Order: sequence, then structure tokens, then C-alpha cells
Amino acid sequence: MSASFRDFTPDDAVSAAAAALARDAGAPVVIEDCSRIGDEQRRNHVIRAVARDAIGSRRNIIIKATRAAGYDAAAEDAVVRNGIAREWAAASLLDRRGACTARLLAADAATGVLVFSDLGADAAWLVAPLLHGSASEAEAALLAYAISLARLHAATVDCLAAYSSIVREAFPHARIPLAIGDAWLADAAGKASSLLGGSLPDSELALLRRRMQDPGRWLALVHGDACPDNVLLTAQGAALLDFEFAAPGHALVDATYWRLGFPTCWCAGRIPDTVADRIEQAYRDALAAVIPEAQDTASYWRDYAAAVFVRLFASLGWNLANALKADEIWGRAGLRSRILWHLQAAIEAAERGEALSELRRVAQDWLTGLRQSWPEAQPLPLYPAFAVPQEG
Repeated sequence: MSASFRDFTPDDAVSAAAAALARDAGAPVVIEDCSRIGDEQRRNHVIRAVARDAIGSRRNIIIKATRAAGYDAAAEDAVVRNGIAREWAAASLLDRRGACTARLLAADAATGVLVFSDLGADAAWLVAPLLHGSASEAEAALLAYAISLARLHAATVDCLAAYSSIVREAFPHARIPLAIGDAWLADAAGKASSLLGGSLPDSELALLRRRMQDPGRWLALVHGDACPDNVLLTAQGAALLDFEFAAPGHALVDATYWRLGFPTCWCAGRIPDTVADRIEQAYRDALAAVIPEAQDTASYWRDYAAAVFVRLFASLGWNLANALKADEIWGRAGLRSRILWHLQAAIEAAERGEALSELRRVAQDWLTGLRQSWPEAQPLPLYPAFAVPQEG
């Protein structure tokens, strides 16, 4: 077993899940028909199974258990460090707000085991229409995704107190993870500047930090990894799954994903601007009743530009040092193609929002210099659904 994994087997996960379901039901529960999802190197055990209660009723479930060697529910950093703890907190919040996608049926925080309702083995991931569908199928799926993301944010507006209370229930000693994006500014922005040159404007960096620390009306649960392989397309719409990076923060950090080409996913790709505009409008319309600023175009784009630059710095922090040494292919695109596109998208967002003029200038200098240094780097490709001319 890998040194990074604890000695916790799939059988252990099934036993813990059965005990958690039994505690909630007040009666024994048997778990059967187990099948493992994914390969053995995943950071979690993920198991599809059937739970049978004392009267014989059967329910399809998904068991998810952390394999992290250092998992300790009693530790101060239990939630900050462990995706399974963040997912428990996020799923619990969504359940209580009536906004769950896959219901959290039971959990055992001590062992790091969650039990969800199974949305069905036949449902398709958002990846499928983007890579293999038509343009109309891909756009329809992306619209469903944007509406689901908006509903997530609308249901969790001003969630900090509720989220903190939920964390304390299972992880009483844990620090609350806050301000998604703030750490990226503190660490990644300076690292990018040291590698690429240029002086970052302190005043605009401070503005970004304030927006992340105090999102105002935009405070909601941020998924943090809202990629196509974390979105399941069901008969009821798009379902967001895998909340291992979720925490309260600025909602628009999630909404940057389609314009940045889904920056944290292997299946990265560009979407045509006209399609991105329609997706964005669907997201804004679905939010407007709860966050009126979503329909104030000038205000929206100022906040959006800030969120895009925060995500840009995260991308540079993760990828730049390696990309400067060599172009590594990850999934559908190389690191260099991704970085070039993220810089361009950030510049365009700031121009549209008439914001962050100094950061925009620095980003343009970086983009120009990297294009010269990487003449062989191809643009981040369009998704196949949008790249092939459609027969009419």
C-alpha cells in the first residue's frame, strides 16, 4: 500500500457505512452487491452498492471513504487538509438548504466515510457531450450545468454561520476553511511575478484580497472544482458532485470555469464566446432573485474580473514552474496552452469589466513574453462538439 494511504480497505469502508446507516435508521442495515468505482490509486475508495434495511427495502448507494494517511477527525486542520471532511460539511449544508444533488444519507466523521444516494450508473457525465456530442447537445448540457451552479450559490448565500456550525458538529476542534482564493493571492501571485518578472500592483492585489475575504452579497458555498467530470447529467438536470474543495467564498470563483476552459480538469477546452455568453446569462438569470447584483452588468463584470484573476493566479501557481521547464500534456492539452489561454481570458474579462488596469497590463506583458518563448504552443482547443462544423 502507498505510504500516502492509510490501512483502510474497501471492506472497512463498507462496514463503517453499514454502521452509519444503521445508527440513523435505528435498525440493522446490510450492504450488498458492492462494486468498486475507479482504479486502486484513487485518493478515496468509491463503492457502488445496495443498502437493505430490516424490512427488506433496498436503496442504491455510493460509499466514499478517504484513504489519506494523515486523516484525523480530531485535528485542528481536519477540514482544511481533508477533502472528505470538506465534502461532509458541504453536503450537510446543501441537504439542510434543500439543494442537495446526491443526498448525504449517513456519515461517520471519525473514519472518514460518507454514504450518498446513487444518481444512477446510466447517467452521463458532462464530459460526454463536450467530447462526443453535437454543438446543440453540448450547449444544452452546459446551460443545465450553469443553472445548477446558480442554484447551488443561490441556496447557500450568506452561509458562513451555518457552515461553521455544521463543521463544529463533526469536527469540533477544526479551523473553518474560509476565503477560497485568498491563499492563491498570497502565494501564487508573488511566485508568478518572480518567475515572469514585472511588478504586481499592490493596490489591485489588495482589492482582490478584500473581495475574496469579504464577498458581500456574493458569499456562498463555492464548489472549487466545478469541472465536467464532476457534473452528472440526469433527467432532473445537471448534478454537481465531489465537493472535496468546497468552502464558503466568492461565488464567481466557480463561475469563471467555462471562460477559463475548466482550469482544474483533464478535459480542458474552450467554448465559443457566443455560447459562453448564453451560458453566463442563464447563470445570472437563475441567481437574480437572490443576488440582484447578478443582473447589474457593470457590477457583475467588475466582480467577475476579480474572480478570473484569482483563478489565473491559482493556475500559474500550480503549473507555471513546470511549464517553464517543459510542456507537459495533461489530458486534452499541455500546460503551456492552458496558461496562455488563462492569461488571455483574464485580460479579456478585465477589459470587459473596465477593471484592474495594472494587473491587465502585467498579464499582457506575461502573455506576450510567453508567446514568444513558446512559439510551438498551440491554443487551448475548442471542445470537439464546437470544433466540427455542424451539418444542417
